[in-house]
Amino acid sequence: MNLYLFPALASSQGGYNLGVLFAYNKLQVKQDDVVVWCLDKTDLVDNAQCIRKTDIFLKYPPLYSLRSLHKVLTDRFHQEIDYKAIAPLVKYDFEHIHCDEVTFYRAIRKLYPDKKIFIRFHNVFSRIKERERVLSVKQDWRFELKMRLFTKLEFEIFKDNNVYKIFISDEDRNYYTSMMGRTIDSEVWYYEPTVNKIEQNKLLPKLVWFGGVEGHKTTSVRWFINDVFPKIKKQIPSAEFHLWGSQTNQFDNPTKNIFAHGKYLHDDLPLKGEALYINPDIIGGGIKIKLLTYFKEGVPFISTPFGFEGYKEALIDNQYCFVIEMDKWAEKIIQILKP
Repeated sequence: MNLYLFPALASSQGGYNLGVLFAYNKLQVKQDDVVVWCLDKTDLVDNAQCIRKTDIFLKYPPLYSLRSLHKVLTDRFHQEIDYKAIAPLVKYDFEHIHCDEVTFYRAIRKLYPDKKIFIRFHNVFSRIKERERVLSVKQDWRFELKMRLFTKLEFEIFKDNNVYKIFISDEDRNYYTSMMGRTIDSEVWYYEPTVNKIEQNKLLPKLVWFGGVEGHKTTSVRWFINDVFPKIKKQIPSAEFHLWGSQTNQFDNPTKNIFAHGKYLHDDLPLKGEALYINPDIIGGGIKIKLLTYFKEGVPFISTPFGFEGYKEALIDNQYCFVIEMDKWAEKIIQILKP
């Protein structure tokens, strides 16, 4: 009997959920295994994939609650799992324990002090925090706090020789092995995109951001709007920038040809075959699941090198997939879109 703990529902409703779904399918959970799911208040279990009647569900505390405040004041992320929540599992003697996020580590280690634990890192915030320091980039204060809390937790896990570490990119694993000098206790679970190259006509002068805007994504979108888009408009006055996703309305500015549409409620991609999709990641971190969708749907997109981490360079064909350094973005987009 094995134990699997997941930090979100496995579904196709968002990048993080897709990452969990990827792990769930890879792990090949058996009927007698114990599965724990963590839920937000908005999660609908009835519509979720992979759920069984025997599964266990844990609720995250609200962000603005005494429980969350206490965790932050004690240097823990507000969604870190409490020991008491999983204490009943101590009656089982599991052969294999997989934590699909670092937030399970302290509770599981307290429950099973001597067992080997497998932990997957959806991100390595300590690596991004160091990159941010070198580049002198500042993010939203909530993301800064998140990086600080996760960095402390990651270093605890790094130093635990009885943890097998699973990363989602070579960049993250290389950071770990270079810091700790160990290579035998880690591996990378690669995301392999399905690549479809759909024949299309010349693109219209339209650019698309697809996805929610929160945390460090806000800084990246602002960089594009303030530093890149004006240069594009100077050469292509009719250029338009469209945003779909939660919290995109904050950027709506039709007078500057910036149109925010909010959440996209359809199964296809907006402006497919007409627009160039953008991934203006200025700091990196994790892997951008949305790129899997772009590859599968055959839409052309441009990414910064930071936003392409976790994918193989062989995918860059400069026809559908452009990976361009930040200071060359405007020049390249003008080249792609100019009539």
